[in-house]
Amino acid sequence: MVVATRLSQPAVLRNAYAVGAATGVYDNLDRFNRVKDDLWIKDLSTDRTFVNHALTYDENSNILTVAHPILATPAGTRKCDSKHAIDLLNRVTTAEEGNYNGNSISTRSRSQTWTRSQTGNWPDEQLDLDGAGGYETTNTRTFNNANEMSTGPATAGSPTTTTATSPTTAMGRYSSEFASRPRAIVCRDGVGRDSASVLGGIGSPEKSDDGSPMYSP
Repeated sequence: MVVATRLSQPAVLRNAYAVGAATGVYDNLDRFNRVKDDLWIKDLSTDRTFVNHALTYDENSNILTVAHPILATPAGTRKCDSKHAIDLLNRVTTAEEGNYNGNSISTRSRSQTWTRSQTGNWPDEQLDLDGAGGYETTNTRTFNNANEMSTGPATAGSPTTTTATSPTTAMGRYSSEFASRPRAIVCRDGVGRDSASVLGGIGSPEKSDDGSPMYSP
């Protein structure tokens, strides 16, 4: 496995061992050869560490926490650490950001939660953008037996056509229409650029909006 990286032009390095450490001693790896301290160092007369990620894992090697000791206020408080809750299918159900104190996130700056079905759908999603405890965004979705979203955020329409509209982003808003017969999705971006797809038997695209065939199971 790679235990050292050197980038000569910017004069930076990343080691799995401490400078001057004995041969075969890799302090930045755990006993399963997972990175526990990810350090990037500027090679100067006095070296400076400019990236420092301290990671912990569960028994399935999912990342549970990431601490950023360098990204701290003068008082030592950090806002960019993260802590994740993982379910028994190795899926993230909660992500919290703020100051990780070795046990939990204190001084929370952001959090997001997901409720996941056995097939991986997200029936519920909540987003707290400032860590104050209230959710600025709460999305509830339902899915049919083919795992297609039947109802979602800001939905409207008939029982056979459901429109889900995205939040406002830098790219603007867009909406997707889900029709049960024929199995189709129409994506509208609000400025006249529409895209439509006919779905195959398991929900994969079969035809594009110009009629050309796509992948069909």
